[in-house]
Amino acid sequence: PIKVIADSHEDLVFQVVTILRRYDANLSLDRIKERPSKQGNYTSVTVFITATGESQLKALFEEFKTHPWVRMVL
Repeated sequence: PIKVIADSHEDLVFQVVTILRRYDANLSLDRIKERPSKQGNYTSVTVFITATGESQLKALFEEFKTHPWVRMVL
């Protein structure tokens, strides 16, 4: 699983899926869980992907870190 914690936005899940599909073309939308923070300022999006290796995960994490809404990737 990969968890992206970001500012809450209407199309956050779409943005996360767009990035993830570059690394896992077979990503299934039913493997996505979205959870807002208590105040609603942040949202965590947890996605289960099939990773092919450490280099793929490093590149994925780096791309998420450059997105302006993303605060943390776990």
